[in-house]
Amino acid sequence: MIAVILCAGKGSRLEGLADEIPKTLLPVSGNTTILDTILESVTPHVSEVVIVAGHCKDALIKYAAPLDNVEVHVVRDVDKYNNARSLWSALDYLKNRGVTDNILVANGDTVLHPTSTAALVAQASPTGITLAVDSEKVLGDEEMKVVINADDLVVGLSKLTDPANAAGEFVGQSAIGGGAIAEVVDALEATWTAKPQDYYEDGYELAAKNGTVVEYIELENSVWTEVDDQIDLSTARSLSWLS
Repeated sequence: MIAVILCAGKGSRLEGLADEIPKTLLPVSGNTTILDTILESVTPHVSEVVIVAGHCKDALIKYAAPLDNVEVHVVRDVDKYNNARSLWSALDYLKNRGVTDNILVANGDTVLHPTSTAALVAQASPTGITLAVDSEKVLGDEEMKVVINADDLVVGLSKLTDPANAAGEFVGQSAIGGGAIAEVVDALEATWTAKPQDYYEDGYELAAKNGTVVEYIELENSVWTEVDDQIDLSTARSLSWLS
């Protein structure tokens, strides 16, 4: 398995805290950064890590330089494109390398307990997409909501979904089976070329419509937070397992 960590965004809602560094390098416990916590979660399960960089890319290149089996994949024009293009670029790079391993995708701004990552890896489909989902959280407008069908498969993934119709919130980690990489690359490319500001979750939804099987696992007693703003950052810094 190979990990792809998406760290290209600007973190514009953090009111200047991420102007000079990538959001993922903000500390959450002493000198431990968001990215440190992600690597702690994913590295036991993967043979290599690809960090996708854009905003303040040099800081991530410097961060990765002393690490074994970690490389930085730079995407450009992060003001023009959203993360559908970032994930597409990384997956297309791996596909062109001939990679057929499962790929673990992690948002670079999400602090998730390592046991949740382990559960996702253990249940990842080799031929489709598997999402980690929090089914207990109260959902609102900002959550990336998951819609399932009668066969318990994911058919929708959007912030715009009515919470009443959602099975839970996608928590920012997913697995793409080696047998589905080409399908996901095609769906992501169609997504960002049609709508440059779309999310990669829109690409996953398109892949599902095109026939890719998208499954999910429900995280039990999940401890996590996405860091979008300073309130979220404070929440991350209060997580007991980081102390």
